[in-house]
Amino acid sequence: MDAALVRSATHLYQAGVETMFGSVDPIHVPIARRDSRMATASHAEINSTRFAIPQRHSSHHARDLRSNVHQALQLGDRHLIVDCEAWDRLDLGMLSSLIQCASACREHGASFEVANMSNEMRASVRDLQLGSRLGFTE
Repeated sequence: MDAALVRSATHLYQAGVETMFGSVDPIHVPIARRDSRMATASHAEINSTRFAIPQRHSSHHARDLRSNVHQALQLGDRHLIVDCEAWDRLDLGMLSSLIQCASACREHGASFEVANMSNEMRASVRDLQLGSRLGFTE
């Protein structure tokens, strides 16, 4: 098995969410994995590291996301994707964490992608004039 794949599989996130592994109780579940398939409809990338924001998140999830992204960057990952499909209400702590993750990726020469964010959430981020910090194109 690829060492990078094993390393990515060790990224953990504490959440009680529906995942690709099925429904889980609030325990540590994998949130990052290598994906050799198309990462989003418009961006094909091999060896992407994916993270997900759980629907019921708290401030510790935002801190964990930042920590996991920093760890992935230190391990050499260069294309990070955060899946925001379950993020359905504006939370400034999580938004701040996403911005810090995007900034850290830029500092390390890595790409950062926000995937599956609802139109309403995108509009809220743009209304705050923070879309460019997350890499949104107008």
